[in-house]
Amino acid sequence: MVGAAHGLARVVSGQVVGSAGGRWAAVVCGLLALAGCTSGSPRRTPPRSRRLKNDLDQVDDLVDEFDFAVDESCVQYRECAALQPFTAQGKPVLHVEYGLSTAEFCPVTAPLGFRSIRKPVALTAPAS
Repeated sequence: MVGAAHGLARVVSGQVVGSAGGRWAAVVCGLLALAGCTSGSPRRTPPRSRRLKNDLDQVDDLVDEFDFAVDESCVQYRECAALQPFTAQGKPVLHVEYGLSTAEFCPVTAPLGFRSIRKPVALTAPAS
């Protein structure tokens, strides 16, 4: 899990707060752009796009309330099936793996329709 050790102080009203916030925002915006949800710019995120992040226990209860899901490491922890209610409703699942290779997670997430990416825990992103 990404947390204070990686520069993320907290999330307030959907905004990442902390020294790594810019890097994390870049990762999330890139994933959203891949899924066609935004232009890829943090300033252009639609105000009504609501996402469920890493809350697999409540997916069945909350899928109707959210526009997409963001999940970290569902392949590593063998939890990806819990996100299928999103794809069943045609909603994107944006997925990040940190410790596995694409050869390990893509065969699992591609058939599920997830938009997956591999990132280092340091959340590096190209500067633009």
